[in-house]
Amino acid sequence: MKASLLVFCVFSVVVVLITGYWDWVSSTILPHQTWGLYSRSFFEGILSNAHGTIIDLFVIGIVIYWFEQRRNQREEEEQDKKAKEKEKEISRLTIEDNVRRNRETIFDLRFYREPDAPYKVLGAIRRLLSLGDTCLDISEGDLSRIEIKDLELSDSNLHATIFKESRIIGCNIENCRGEAAVFVGATLKHTTIKNTFLHRAKFQNATLKGVNFTSCNITNANFDGADLSSANFSGVDCNGASFKKAVLRSANFIGATNIPVEVLDAAKAPNGPRIDIHHKP
Repeated sequence: MKASLLVFCVFSVVVVLITGYWDWVSSTILPHQTWGLYSRSFFEGILSNAHGTIIDLFVIGIVIYWFEQRRNQREEEEQDKKAKEKEKEISRLTIEDNVRRNRETIFDLRFYREPDAPYKVLGAIRRLLSLGDTCLDISEGDLSRIEIKDLELSDSNLHATIFKESRIIGCNIENCRGEAAVFVGATLKHTTIKNTFLHRAKFQNATLKGVNFTSCNITNANFDGADLSSANFSGVDCNGASFKKAVLRSANFIGATNIPVEVLDAAKAPNGPRIDIHHKP
């Protein structure tokens, strides 16, 4: 491309110079000589045609240059696209590798009960959530005696997970399997529990003020000694659940079924739990 441009420039300069100094060139080099058709008028015609050729080449060059630029632009765009796709693939593989490693960490810590276990498990959970992995399996993991804040757990397996004496603040537990989960002595503040299976879950001596259990399965759950002030059990099946010595001040059991006797007895006291009229002794 550069060689062609150089030849074109040299050719154009030569033609323009000869044309500009034609009187001197024709009088000095070809004053009156003629040879067949080669005469002064013949060379003048060649110069005129040469100018037309220069203009044609100039226009064609511009067009070719434009197409060349477009082609280069398309090639650059294709290269950028391939580079971005490669980066995405690398990023995806990196994310998948991080997800796999953090899942393995949680699995390896399932029965690890040293004091640092809850911090390691919680760290792995937060890393997985930051990577977009929300369906976690932390069954039988140890999250006891730790502060857990602003955690979003949905569609996760919390079977027999231990939250003993932990402070759970501003968390959301939704659509989880929490069978036999251990919340003994735990404190739940500004935390929601929705559509979660809490069969045989243990809440002894836990602080559960205002917690809404209306969409949960609490059959055979143990709430003995728990503070359930203003907790909501409206419409819940309480079959097998235990509320012995629980604080039930202003708790809502309206519409609940299989209400245990200790709740019915507590409903006699002022500010006791609210129950349907037909459940009253």
